[in-house]
Formats: sequence, structure tokens, C-alpha cells
Amino acid sequence: MGVVGAGQEVARTARTARAATAPRRRAVLYSRLSVSDDTSTSIARQLRDLRALAEREDLEVVAEFVDDGVSGRTSRANATGALQFLRERRADVLVVWKFDRWSRQGMRSLADLIDTLDEIPTTEFVALQDGLRSAQPAWRIVASVLAEVARMESENTATRVRSSIQWRVEAGLWRGGQIPFGYQAAEGKEPNTRTLIPYPPEVAVIEEMASALITGLWTPNRVTEELNQRQVPTGRSAYRTARNRGHNPDGLDRGIWRPGTVMQLWTASHLIGRQVHRGELVRDDAGIPKTVWPPLVDRDTYEALRAAVRDPRLAAGTTTQANRRRSQLLSGLLFCAECGSIAYSNRASRGQRASVYTCSRRNDPTCPKPTMSLELVDAMVTERFLKDFGACQLTTLREPDAARVDRARLADVEQAIDRTTDELRFDGADLEVLLPRLAELKAQRTQALVSQHAATTEVVVTEETYAERWGVHPSIEARQGLLRLAFDRIVLSKLAPGAARKGSHPERLAYSPRVSGHAALLGGPELRGGRDHL
Repeated sequence: MGVVGAGQEVARTARTARAATAPRRRAVLYSRLSVSDDTSTSIARQLRDLRALAEREDLEVVAEFVDDGVSGRTSRANATGALQFLRERRADVLVVWKFDRWSRQGMRSLADLIDTLDEIPTTEFVALQDGLRSAQPAWRIVASVLAEVARMESENTATRVRSSIQWRVEAGLWRGGQIPFGYQAAEGKEPNTRTLIPYPPEVAVIEEMASALITGLWTPNRVTEELNQRQVPTGRSAYRTARNRGHNPDGLDRGIWRPGTVMQLWTASHLIGRQVHRGELVRDDAGIPKTVWPPLVDRDTYEALRAAVRDPRLAAGTTTQANRRRSQLLSGLLFCAECGSIAYSNRASRGQRASVYTCSRRNDPTCPKPTMSLELVDAMVTERFLKDFGACQLTTLREPDAARVDRARLADVEQAIDRTTDELRFDGADLEVLLPRLAELKAQRTQALVSQHAATTEVVVTEETYAERWGVHPSIEARQGLLRLAFDRIVLSKLAPGAARKGSHPERLAYSPRVSGHAALLGGPELRGGRDHL
């Protein structure tokens, strides 16, 4: 038998002798790693070394606590649980790999540990790599130094991280963290840096859902259902996180979309290439938001999305009576012929369940309040619209790309002027910085206005007819837009004396056509061909 073999045999003999005279001491093991990924073996290494110590000292491991990817600067449930094993006398020894793995909170965390050890003198704390044991005479002094060194190093690391993030933000690089939906990470121009580029599969989803929201074809609730049915991974899902890291995502959770998430994503500033840092948009020296990455949608689409998603009629759960009245096909378009007031949808009288259009001035005794079945009015207006204008071609207003850029730039400059003006109101405002900035912004506004006025708009004929658009977009909002291009208003009159109550009575509806569809919606479609009165 060799020397090593003899030594191992002696150790086993000693452990056997101790076991025969005294119960084995119980140990709880604790390991922690701040940042973890699949290539890291730090946790495995820590546990391997801790188990080896337990084997050498004949300790019975009763529990193992692991905080993987958790900062030592904060309170951790697993660390508290490990210490609780000592307090409850379920373990005799708390073993950690190094003291800074136990905590980086300084003296605060050490005080809790010392209180526990003093309360139960038979317990022990071991920091393996530091060679520290609470049974040592000067262990409190050494532990205090190690605790403060760990805290200082943590603070220095946090400072370096903040500085690095700030530099990346100012340089237009990706600062790290969760990649916004629609993008993927790519190598930056500087060594060891990352930037963001569009991720085509997610961009296609954004564009499709944006079109449905803007046209009113779908509400945020409907978009949510569609995304979940297609199993599109959410922005923070385990599936998407693994894919972005270059790992195999198969079998991982794709997450669940919710209406609030949809509304937040489809109005997020990153859709137009902007970055948020510490809750604020990243801006240039003039206070104008920077476009850091390639935009996923153009500015017009983004503004239309914000308007559509934030419309209270589209908000999830909005079911007020006023919104129901405004959400009918002829809301805002149908008027009372007797008093000129707008006509709203309402329930019929005498307990009938059918909805009707009626004058909104219900407390005016001078108005006879003409009333007609909602279903009947909608059907007659639809028939009239398709008959008169269904074969008309749609046109769009096309403006130069430069004009769209100038309009978006003007909006940004106006917001920056408002922001700078607000800052000037505060006591102690830095006038040497703010006043020159305000002058520069006003000059930029003048330039943008001149460029915008100089731009020419072109009318482009499409191959689509109004009837085709009507059939493709069955939503109330989309069809309301088409009706408003054709009619200025529709007037509902009362039933003629002696006329039978039953029947459609199309003569009760009078139509006022528009001269041009562009008078209704700027940049919207215009009618061509069809009836001369348009």
C-alpha cells in the first residue's frame, strides 16, 4: 500500500472512530453566482469543492442552496434560508465557497451571521477559499475586513458597469439586457460591442399587426389572441432569450401575450429606432431624440399606431355606454333632420331589445326625435354607398420621402422646444446651456417648416375599388372612414304623417356628399369615377 493509500485509510479509520463516539455534524452548503450562462461552471465548481470539504470532514450535507444569476448586493431568499437552517438547529455548519459568495452587503450581512453564531455556540461558519472559520480566535476581525472588501469591490464593479453602459448609450450601441422585440444583436463597429439590427420574422409580425390595428381590422384584444394562437414568442420568453443567445430554444416556454403587452409594444419608441435609458429617451445636444437603430416602421405608421392603440374605444375592457354609442357604423355621421343634433344609437322604447338610431337631445320637448332601426339604417346606407361609389377607384396622396422626414423632424423639434421651455421655468436653470439650445431648435423648426411647405404631393390612383376595400376591412372603424370620404353627413327625418310604420322608408334618409374625399381624411383615399356629384 502506498503512502497516499495509507493516508486515506487512516482518515477513514479516524472518521469511523468519531462516528462511533459522536453523531456526525450536519452541514448546509451555499453557493452563488451573479451572472450565469450555459458555458459557466462556477456553480458546479463551487458545489464540487464544498461537497469535497464535507466528505473530508465527515459532514452530513442536509441541504444545498444555490443563487444562480443573483447579485450579492441584495437580500437573497436562498441565503436567508441557509442561515435559517442554523437558527432552527437543523444544521451545525454553514459552508460557503468564499465570503464574497455569501454576501457583498458589508457589515450588515455579517451582523446577522454573527448574531446567529453567538445565539447557538455549537454552530460554525466556513468560507472555504478564504481559509476562514468562525472557530478561529480572530475570525470576526478577518470576516469584517472580508465583508467590507467584498462591498467595496461590488460598488466598484457597479460603477464600472454604469460607466460602460453610459458609454455604450452615448456611442449608439446596445447597452445590454433584453433585446427589444423586432431586433437581434449584431457585432458593433468597436471591438467587443454590440448593436441592434432588424430581425425579419419579428418585423413581419410587427408590420402585419400594425396594419390590422391602424385600419381597425383588429383590436389589441384580437391581436393578442392571434399572437397566442400562432405561438409567437413574447419579448421576455425563455424561448426568445435562448434564441437570441444562440442556444437551441426547442421546448422552452414561448410566453403568453396580454392586451397590455400588445398595447405597450406597438407604441414603444424602439419601433422607430429610439433607445430609452434610465426612463428617458436618448437625445442629442439639442434635446431631440436620437434614432439609434434602423427603424422597424416609418414615422407615419408609428404615429398612426399610437393614435389607434390609445383610442379608448380600442382599449381592453372599455365598455362604457358613451363608447358603445360612438362605436356604431354611423356614429358621428348621422344627424337629426328636425333639430340638427347628432343621432346616437340607443335601445328602443317599451322594453324592446332592438337597437335604434335616435336624436341625442332626449330632454328637448320641441324635437320629435326621429327614430329608426339601427340594423335597417346601416343596411340602407351600405347599399346606397356601394351602389353609388362601390366601383370608384381609390387614390392615395403620395408625398416625397423627404417631406415625411421633415414632418417627423418638425414634430421632434417642437417637442424639444417644449421640453427646453419647461426646463427654463425652474429656479437654477442653466441659462448658458438652455438659451443657445432654444435658439438652435427654433432655427431648426424654421428650416423644417420651409422644407415642408416646398414639398409637393402627388395623387396616385390605385387598382382597388371602394367595394373591394369595404369587403376586405369589415371593422366599424375602417368602414366609417370610407363613409366619411363619400358623405359629409346623413340626415334622418321623422316618419311622414299617415305613412305605414312597417317598411324600410329609404326616403327618410338624406345624403350630403363630399366634394372631395381629401376633405375628410388628410392623406386618405379619394374617389375617382362613379357619380358626378362627388
